[in-house]
Amino acid sequence: YICSSSSLSNNLLRFHNVKVLNVSNRLTTDEGLIALLKAVPNLGSLIIKE
Repeated sequence: YICSSSSLSNNLLRFHNVKVLNVSNRLTTDEGLIALLKAVPNLGSLIIKE
């Protein structure tokens, strides 16, 4: 579950060593996904499972 609160997205940790990320389609908002992607700046692959 990803909260779309702007205060939360501004305070997320950064994960610079993550290269592949698997997520489910249970993300609640596009804003939540954007916040998550900002937290993994060196991401090479994003896999979204149904």
